[in-house]
Amino acid sequence: MNQTEQLSVFITGANGGMGLDTSKLLVKSGIKRLVMATRTTDKGTIAKGKIDTSYPHHQTQIEIASGFDMTDPTSIENAVHKLPNGQPFDIIFLQAGGVIFTKDYTYLTWNNTQIEKTIFQNVIGPYITLLQLKKHGLIAPNARVVFAGGEGARGIPGMIEKPVFDTIKDFKNYIYRKGELTTYNPMNA
Repeated sequence: MNQTEQLSVFITGANGGMGLDTSKLLVKSGIKRLVMATRTTDKGTIAKGKIDTSYPHHQTQIEIASGFDMTDPTSIENAVHKLPNGQPFDIIFLQAGGVIFTKDYTYLTWNNTQIEKTIFQNVIGPYITLLQLKKHGLIAPNARVVFAGGEGARGIPGMIEKPVFDTIKDFKNYIYRKGELTTYNPMNA
């Protein structure tokens, strides 16, 4: 039995895009256990069905863990609390997120601080997930934690403009909705 066959992997946003494709590759490689962390049970069930159809004879134990809304700290905490105790993860792949497209600045309040919603969804939500996994003893010794995002595309002509902030204070004001804001651009988040 090789090391891959012993791995227990946790993936947020496992129902689509990079999360689903990564889940398929891991099942194909023969990992022992995959926990597909999704916002809803339905989304997880549909994604699991796609994996089962692609690899009908796989041996991976696939579990759906719903409630992982990266914009809702309480939902994340409750979802992690429902995970089985004593089954830590060797790999934690935090990649759920996206962009909130609006004309106006949108934010969430966490710990009495307003934080831009896209930043919250892509940075703070995964941080809370990791914090809760640690709190519940669900991170194996020497585990690997992967944060994935599309930030690499910033500054590539025709893709995503590289946001420019004149000072660190301007950047913090953008994140925490303080002071005078420039015109809101959700891609800058």
